[in-house]
Amino acid sequence: MSISEKEYYSQRTQQIKRRKRILTIVGGVGFVGSLIFSSVTSILSSLQKPSQPPVTESIDTQLQKQAHGYELVLQREPNNALALENLTKIRLQLGDNQGAVELIERLLALYPERESYRTVLAAVKQKIAEEK
Repeated sequence: MSISEKEYYSQRTQQIKRRKRILTIVGGVGFVGSLIFSSVTSILSSLQKPSQPPVTESIDTQLQKQAHGYELVLQREPNNALALENLTKIRLQLGDNQGAVELIERLLALYPERESYRTVLAAVKQKIAEEK
């Protein structure tokens, strides 16, 4: 009986080793297959989509959107100094000097002690006079 036990253990050990090899091979094939599949699909998708440059808005469009946002703030809070200042800057960048003058005058009415507002107002009015 002792020989049959040894044979049994030896056969059992071989069966276990065989199963381990099979599982290792199946796992390796599955891993390699998934890598190949993901690589092929990413290559195919990059070939199918033509490369398009990213869509960027013009600076004027961005400034107009910002101006609209500040105008909405001023509808709710007509004396918001930060919104008035930023909207003035945007209008000057857009070339709307007359609109900027109106805003600077509103700022001067709110803060008559600010010399910087007077200086900017004088410069913008001079620019308007030069353009005419």
